Amino acid sequence: MKVILLAPTADLVGSSVHIYNLAKLLHKNNLLDVVVCPASRWLDGQLSDSGIPCAVVPMSFRASAWFSSSRTLLSFLRSRAAADIVHVHGRFPLMVSAWARRKLSHLTFVATAHQFPDASLGGIGGWKWAMERRQLKQMRRICCVSEGLREKIVEWMGDPGKTSSIECIPNWIEPLWSAQAGSRPPAVAAKAAGSVPTICAAGNFLPHKGFDILLRALAALRQMGVALDCDIFGDGSLKPELLQLAAELEIADHVSFRQPTADFRRLLPQYDVVVIPSRSESFSIVALEANDAGVAVIASNAPGLRETVLDNETGLLFENGDWSSLALNLERLLASPRLAAQLVERARQRLRNYVSGPEFLSAYVRFYEAALEKPQPVGSSPAAQQVLQ
Repeated sequence: MKVILLAPTADLVGSSVHIYNLAKLLHKNNLLDVVVCPASRWLDGQLSDSGIPCAVVPMSFRASAWFSSSRTLLSFLRSRAAADIVHVHGRFPLMVSAWARRKLSHLTFVATAHQFPDASLGGIGGWKWAMERRQLKQMRRICCVSEGLREKIVEWMGDPGKTSSIECIPNWIEPLWSAQAGSRPPAVAAKAAGSVPTICAAGNFLPHKGFDILLRALAALRQMGVALDCDIFGDGSLKPELLQLAAELEIADHVSFRQPTADFRRLLPQYDVVVIPSRSESFSIVALEANDAGVAVIASNAPGLRETVLDNETGLLFENGDWSSLALNLERLLASPRLAAQLVERARQRLRNYVSGPEFLSAYVRFYEAALEKPQPVGSSPAAQQVLQ
């Protein structure tokens, strides 16, 4: 069995981190054919540096480039004689792979859904979601990164016959610090006593990521006399609006907008809190990374996120879309180092017992085998036996 992973972007975002982590495990166990990137950016660089097979196949998400992108992808997939499965991630690859699915009947296509569908959208937005649903129905199997997302996809598909082919495989990260009990990031000890608390957030600057909510919460805290600074790692179409909002709220001197960086995980230990203010989020790799780094997490109480961050156990949840609720949770956490330490310790314990690399890979082995219509007992294939040992 050989798998092609088809990435929606090569930028440093959650889906790229997910694909990189999966590719490492597949490659280590001789199950990966190649990772296909639509452009040359962070993902292909990381894969190349790690010695993992990857190819940049220029494709565009723009509707005007659908034909040329589809033809380019079809030509590339035809050249991969050893591949059995094409694992499509996200809406854009789902669309441009439609032609290849019709032409290359020897390949089995599966998909991972990374976003909650919004059937309420009208116009062009609604048309895109309708097209995605049609394409998803043609997948042999579908994987979702959280149970909340799976439930929504099952409901959205509206096809009882497809329910058994839609499953949940939670995300996994390779731990940097939390693999052994009692281990701590070295940077934690270097924090200066009595320094102004510093929080951070990361993600694309898009409406559903909720960074405007975070800025309004920070402004409210400043008015309450709570001093803190914030770094936001990301980029995207809303950046000018967020910069303007920070200026209007008179917090521009206390908020730094920073470019995404491959060193993000190693920078995390210097922060006191990681905030995930998303209005909608299928999962959050950032939350797992914060757990690993020993940093407290506050996230919105949104489906997907509340599976990753357990309220008052591994982090705090605020009311989705409510900046005042976020401000109150930040004030509470910053005022109680004991609470923060308890949340961090429970989060690190949960991460150690969460999903291991072998378990993550084993789940995908079963997912791929089911798509190939080769049902076998768990652990019966050579690949599964290897990862379960």
